[in-house]
Amino acid sequence: MRQTTAKSRFARALQSVKDWCRRHRHDAIPKQWAHLSSVLRGHGNYYYGRRGNSTRLSSFRYEVTHAWRKQWHSYKRS
Repeated sequence: MRQTTAKSRFARALQSVKDWCRRHRHDAIPKQWAHLSSVLRGHGNYYYGRRGNSTRLSSFRYEVTHAWRKQWHSYKRS
């Protein structure tokens, strides 16, 4: 049986990461990267890592990376 993450849970987790990126955009880049890497590992290994859920998992990874880069570039320009 295939299991996929519910849209509301996915959106809530992604919003949480986006909020974190906004609040911590002034932190050092290695610190930000360490935290986001642990978030991705945690979601992949324990929460989203279910059989048949690879599409959501890769989508979550892409969206987290995109959110971090967006915040970093907006901070860099200001």
